[in-house]
Amino acid sequence: PYDVILMDISMPEMDGLEATRLIRKLPGEKGRISVIALTAHALEGDKERFIEAGMDGYVTKPVDRDNLLNKIAILTQSFEANHRPTPEDHSPQLESLIEEEPLQLVDKKVLEQLGRDTSPELIPELLKVYIKDLGNRLKKLEQALADNDPKVIQFEAHSMASSAAAHGNPELHRLLRKIELLCAKGDHEPAFRITESVFKIAESSISLLSPYLSTIPDQHNQESNHD
Repeated sequence: PYDVILMDISMPEMDGLEATRLIRKLPGEKGRISVIALTAHALEGDKERFIEAGMDGYVTKPVDRDNLLNKIAILTQSFEANHRPTPEDHSPQLESLIEEEPLQLVDKKVLEQLGRDTSPELIPELLKVYIKDLGNRLKKLEQALADNDPKVIQFEAHSMASSAAAHGNPELHRLLRKIELLCAKGDHEPAFRITESVFKIAESSISLLSPYLSTIPDQHNQESNHD
């Protein structure tokens, strides 16, 4: 028996949405287990898709530990084992689990969390690797745009999106995810239009990361001083 399932959305062969739908068809308590999506998705409409599949909430990657623990606590403490909330419940607890996150070019909290998860001293090196890889992929994206190749655009957008989220570039991540989903649905013209705006957002995002290429975020310095 499990209390909660943390379900990845983007998985090979079977994605998290389909896996959740199958879990909901299981008999007894197994079919009522709480499911929290772990996802890089943060686009309009994702919340509705997660609920439709039977999920109870989601947290975006990179995962904030306190946010995740709070959502787990709400589910495990607020609902009995024999009751899984449904969209028809309109439960306040369920609504608090599904929330949109603010968009910005650089999220300092993500970088601070990255430092806590690895080491503050590693942040400059991690960002340098990220920026180099991003530059290479942007060149491939530019060529794919010139070639009108939606398959390559979708692949490169997917590859860059999660990395952008993990390294504190939420707005870039949002645009890349939108491009990926549009390509997947066959809406190529709007995907191409949005792709044209990615390069400027990427350039601005990289520029704003420059202070972290040689220094550690202030919070880490303060923590080190206290130590």
